Amino acid sequence: MVPPPWPPSTCFTATRLSSTTWKIVQADAFDENPFIYLKLFPDRPLALLVDTGCGEYARDGHVDMTRLRDFIETYPQPDYGPGNPFNPNAWRKYIVVCSHCHYDHICGIEQFADANGAELVASAAGRSFIEHDLPAHSLCKYLDIPTPKYRITQWAEHMRPLTSASGGGATKILALHTPGHTPDSLALYDPDEATLYVGDTLYEWEPTIFPLEGDIVAWLASVRLLVQFVKEHEHGGGARVKINCGHQTAGGPALEILEECLGFVEDILAGKVREAKRMKVRGYEVVVYEQPGPAPARFVIRAPVKLIEDGRRRTRAMAF
Repeated sequence: MVPPPWPPSTCFTATRLSSTTWKIVQADAFDENPFIYLKLFPDRPLALLVDTGCGEYARDGHVDMTRLRDFIETYPQPDYGPGNPFNPNAWRKYIVVCSHCHYDHICGIEQFADANGAELVASAAGRSFIEHDLPAHSLCKYLDIPTPKYRITQWAEHMRPLTSASGGGATKILALHTPGHTPDSLALYDPDEATLYVGDTLYEWEPTIFPLEGDIVAWLASVRLLVQFVKEHEHGGGARVKINCGHQTAGGPALEILEECLGFVEDILAGKVREAKRMKVRGYEVVVYEQPGPAPARFVIRAPVKLIEDGRRRTRAMAF
């Protein structure tokens, strides 16, 4: 019998971002191409995983390896080792963080739920959003796919460090509540790498999409908080903070990206940006705005019309 090829074909690719951190991109069946981040702590047997992608829904149905956990624990990585898997035999304990509960970020989480000592983390501020009607809030219901079954073991508090009971206690990774894209949106800050993780709060070159459950005014407050957070950490000649997003953007200049996207959304609410198009999504009207300038636009916002109208009404009220 001919043995199967090794390494096997897979829907995941890993790119080193720093001495401790990798970006993993999934070529998925929904064309989301989610960015998943893996940090291997150098001083303890611990692995931080930011989001878990689309589960086993690979774009190419013929690839051999479709499970993220298998990729992390068995797939040989050319620039790690070299040629070793990231976490063979799961010797490192996992902290698995949900940046938010949309399907393209949580559909692989069940693979880690039974990992010995794993911490599954989500925003304490979004607990009710996660625990009530997850099939709808994750969007799994609308794609007619099973909703992942998992139990959050650590509800992250704002401006508090993540912890791992089995992996050495408190870490330096700081959680920040950033509602807006969804009520449970959660950002992280890694001071050792001067890196901010923001999930789908924003990213470049593709539409940042708000669901019906989004809140533009809350988003503005969250991005302003992140801008101030980055300024404080860069004050006095500190390392320039990088930003890692849920799609498209990894390792970019955090302050520049945050401030530019914030200004763009402020201009939208002020009526200074023309609509690019409108469409119907699941029965409700959606509007698209593209940042003025040469194509392709660096920032594009797609949101339900009612969210934009509500945002305009509330920002006008706050101005008086």
